[in-house]
Parts: sequence; C-alpha cells; structure tokens
Amino acid sequence: MLEALPKASLSATRRQGRNTQTLWCGLSRGAIPLAIARASEKYSGLVLVIADDPALASEIARGVAFYLPADRQAPSSFPQWEALPYER
Repeated sequence: MLEALPKASLSATRRQGRNTQTLWCGLSRGAIPLAIARASEKYSGLVLVIADDPALASEIARGVAFYLPADRQAPSSFPQWEALPYER
C-alpha cells in the first residue's frame, strides 16, 4: 500500500482547479510502480506517467499492471517510435 511507503518519499501535491499533480522524490526504482498503482486506485480519472526512456516506461507499465487489482484497466503506453522526437 502507498501508506507503507516512507512519508519522506511523498514530497509535494499541487492542485490547479480540477487537476492534481503529485511529485514523488526518493523512491527506489522498484517502488515507483507500486506508488503509481496505489495512487491510481484512489483516483477515478486518467493517470499520466512520463518516463525518461521507452525501456523505463515499459518496466513501469509492467510493474503497475502487477500491482493493480484485477478490476482495473491495465496500463497503456505509447509505442517506442512515438517517443523518439523527444529523446536527447
């Protein structure tokens, strides 16, 4: 559960109208999918996650799918070629 993650890892939540942004700092790479899955359980709308590269995006999507309850939709991701114009 998200509550099991250290409180220091949850650094900031920003609300603008109906939109909410949450910034997590200090999470280990393996804790990122768990945090996203638990946060998405509390939010009924779209959850957007932006990763540094396609390999990390795929790893996060697989991890989130593992932690999500069976009644939740599995994560979707853009194909790798969709990300190429934004790579460095």
